[in-house]
Amino acid sequence: MRIAVALCILGVALGGCMSTAEKQKAASEKAKTYCYANGFNEGTDPFNRCVAGAGLVFTDELERDQRAKRQDFADRLGRASEAMQSLDRRASINCTSTKGLGQTVETSCN
Repeated sequence: MRIAVALCILGVALGGCMSTAEKQKAASEKAKTYCYANGFNEGTDPFNRCVAGAGLVFTDELERDQRAKRQDFADRLGRASEAMQSLDRRASINCTSTKGLGQTVETSCN
């Protein structure tokens, strides 16, 4: 059960990661939108320079966001691990029942 939960959590974590190519494409699209919105005409040298500069900024932003998401996930995973370990440390209770005189049963637990 624990292994299944851990694998499920790992799958979600890895599924949220972007490859370098995906990051570059997302940053490029965001940069193009930004430059176009700021009056640059697509296909011109000024537009291309704007996209190159803005693309670097947006790539850095994506990487910072992903680092923050990975750190948040690691923190939550650590807390979940601690919670599972505390469950393992619970004291087990052992009870013994013995038949007394007549119909009585005595039970003691430790």
